[in-house]
Amino acid sequence: MNPREIRAYAILAKGDVPQPVGMDNWLLKSQNGGGKYRVSRCGSAWSCECPDHTYRKVPCKHMLTVMLWLRMKEGKKASFALPTEGQNCPSCGSEATVKRGVRCTRGDPKQRYGCISCGRRFVSDVCPNTKATERTVTAVMDLWYKGMSVRAIQQHLRQFHGFRVHYATIYRWIRRFSKRMAEHTDRIHAESCGVIHADETMINVKGKQRYFWNAMDRDSRFILASNLTDDRDGSYAIKLFAEAEERAGAKPKLVITDGYGGYQYGVRKAYRSLKHPVAVEHLREIGFMNRLNNNRIERYMGTIKGRTKTLRALKQKGAYSNDLLKGWVAYYNFIRPHMALHGHTPAEAAGIGVARGENRWLEVLKSAGAGGA
Repeated sequence: MNPREIRAYAILAKGDVPQPVGMDNWLLKSQNGGGKYRVSRCGSAWSCECPDHTYRKVPCKHMLTVMLWLRMKEGKKASFALPTEGQNCPSCGSEATVKRGVRCTRGDPKQRYGCISCGRRFVSDVCPNTKATERTVTAVMDLWYKGMSVRAIQQHLRQFHGFRVHYATIYRWIRRFSKRMAEHTDRIHAESCGVIHADETMINVKGKQRYFWNAMDRDSRFILASNLTDDRDGSYAIKLFAEAEERAGAKPKLVITDGYGGYQYGVRKAYRSLKHPVAVEHLREIGFMNRLNNNRIERYMGTIKGRTKTLRALKQKGAYSNDLLKGWVAYYNFIRPHMALHGHTPAEAAGIGVARGENRWLEVLKSAGAGGA
């Protein structure tokens, strides 16, 4: 596409439409001054009064603007299209969009687009209504899940990027986009090898010890289910196994747990029923050095403990803490590379290719959509 075609799209995006003045004649506002140029059509021949067409004898941007405008009025597809990296209009879904300046924020500017079809302006960003760009927000989330506090992240942004933001705003970003990412990734099907590890650990939530339950696939290390509960009861184990089965799409052949009796009750109730007449094998009270032990999920629990220990406690009750823990599971499954998996994520090991680029946070958020929480 040549520059004149691009300028034709830009003229229509600004709202400067041709004015009909008789049969096959239009007036179009000059982009450099206050005058107007007459564009005429005689059969298949076009002409314009502008200097570009007068001296160079080429189709100018005014002629191309009128051609495009006429085709749009007739409901036909334009003869040329402006590539804008696949940015569709969120209002009408049109692909006929053009870059239209930037939106200045406290951080980096955000690219603004204009829709030629409906005239709406929009910002294509997976982190809308924020003071920062999507790359800044995803960097903040990555630093937080790797162990930095929100105040340390605040100082990092101010010192190295010149970006000033309140630490409470950073915390809201983390919770908002962690929730959106987790809601998307929780719906993704993950096949299991047939062997599941289950365990629970205590987490301090606003001064109270609560229990965080997890079920992991043995081969891929993919977390199939997780729950945060107020107490420790066998009924929560039933729910955990039911969610893991739904996520994997099939019941496991073997469940490995520690010696807690609630898991024995949970396996019996979850799998020995009319739906599952064949009992699932359950190994419990496994020694540390045995071939089949619970070390894999115990190591995962240690990773969670290492992160929550630096927090001292999750400061919010209920859904707020659960959003962060669900975000941690999504981070572990789709973002964090695993040494035992040769640098791959558990999602990649399970055959799920959601995030493959350099910025995995951004890829997951893009696949989750640009909606806000």
